[in-house]
Amino acid sequence: TTTTPTSSGLELGSYDGAGNTSGAQSFAAETHTTPSVYSDYLDGSSWGSMAGSAGSPPWVISQLKGKLGSTRLLLSVPLVKSGFSSDQSALASYAANPSSWDSNFTTLAQNLVASGFSNAIIRLMWEPDSGIYSNEDLNSATNYATLWRDAYTSMMSVSGAQYQAHWNCAPDTDKIGRASCRERV
Repeated sequence: TTTTPTSSGLELGSYDGAGNTSGAQSFAAETHTTPSVYSDYLDGSSWGSMAGSAGSPPWVISQLKGKLGSTRLLLSVPLVKSGFSSDQSALASYAANPSSWDSNFTTLAQNLVASGFSNAIIRLMWEPDSGIYSNEDLNSATNYATLWRDAYTSMMSVSGAQYQAHWNCAPDTDKIGRASCRERV
């Protein structure tokens, strides 16, 4: 089921554990609200667990398929860093070979569309300045910005994709860091 994003107003939702739609239902009952957003996170331990494979969505998407009704999915998509010594080395490696990076995001987007989440809010590599790179690490920040744009472009190129990007810096970033973070993407 595809829903149209709201154009104004407060979007309310909760995160209640991976694939836990019953937790979201409890939240709604306890708060006497009708949440408009269901938040979840993909497993970033490998590309297969994060993006799935063609026609086979990752576990979380399989758990949510058909269970959210008109509630919109807010999906946090991590940096897959398996096999790398750090986030920074993962970013550098992907930046050196972006075609492998892009194809994984295309697969994820195809799986989301096929599972009824064509209008998901995608939170790519959230809060980058809280661990993926520091404000002083301009090489990693540049790699992050380039790869973020590549991932978003790859996902939006999939037929039926109507994603909205959710991007933010960490809330504890200083004023200079926030300005620096905004300029990167």
